[in-house]
Amino acid sequence: RITLEHFAIAYPERLFADFKGRSDGDLFAYVSGQLAQGAINAATLDSYKRDAYLGLFARVELVPGIERFVGAARTQFGRLGLATSANRRDFGLAADKYQLRAWFDVIVTAEDTAQHKPHPAPYLQALSWLHANAAETLVIEDSPNGIRAGKSAGCAVAGLTTAFAPEVLRAA
Repeated sequence: RITLEHFAIAYPERLFADFKGRSDGDLFAYVSGQLAQGAINAATLDSYKRDAYLGLFARVELVPGIERFVGAARTQFGRLGLATSANRRDFGLAADKYQLRAWFDVIVTAEDTAQHKPHPAPYLQALSWLHANAAETLVIEDSPNGIRAGKSAGCAVAGLTTAFAPEVLRAA
């Protein structure tokens, strides 16, 4: 929102919900081509967003209870992976602040796959690196695009209602 408003690019309110769980590259390619009609390129939008994100990052907090949940999941399942649409740099900020790398055996970021959620590629990559069977894997997702990706990868999926209402996640 900050980036689009800075460049005076009008956008429909659904834009962010539609792109939640997808990469910044996907969002800014769409914005550049469709909403800005090529008047500003995706790389410029992405660069501005990265700078704005650094300014806002101090306010980023973990989902309440996540540390206890991840500890219990490790006990129950052994190996854990994370497939995020965040780029490596943005994820790295959170990973460093909260020591997230120690929580997961495998982390897939936007740079690790050519295709992004809702395509199953991020989950397929995580499964490969974990040497895991999709049919025995549980994906926990907070967006419809992520749910579609997990299901397309052949995994069971549970919705986490931090960003979308339960009925929106169920519909996905």
